[in-house]
Amino acid sequence: MTKREFLNDVLANYADLSAEGRDVANKMIAQLDKKYAGNGKPTKRQAENADIKVKITEFLDANDKATATEIGNAVDVSCQRASALLKQMNVPKNKIKGKMYYGWDVADATSEENEDNE
Repeated sequence: MTKREFLNDVLANYADLSAEGRDVANKMIAQLDKKYAGNGKPTKRQAENADIKVKITEFLDANDKATATEIGNAVDVSCQRASALLKQMNVPKNKIKGKMYYGWDVADATSEENEDNE
C-alpha cells in the first residue's frame, strides 16, 4: 500500500475524522503529488551524460574494442564515469588477459581470443 492509497483510505473510511485531520491528509496528498509530478526535463547531469553517450557510441563504432580508460580519454571523462555510462548503455564487455574490454561485438570476438590463449 502506498502512502497515497493509505491517505485516501483514511479519508474514505473514517467518517468521524476531524476537519483538521482531513485537511492534514489532503495536504499530505498534495505534497506527494507535487513531489512525484516532476517536470519531465532531464537534469543538467543527465543532459551532459546524453552528449557523452553519443561520443562513446561514435568511438565504439570506429573501434572494435577498448578499455574504459581508453574510452574515457577519447571522450574526455574519467574512466570511472566512462565505465558507469557504458554500464547504463548495456555495452557488452569481456575480460582479456586481465583487462576489461568494451565493444559492440566484444563478447563474440573475445571468447575466441580467450580460447586461443588457453
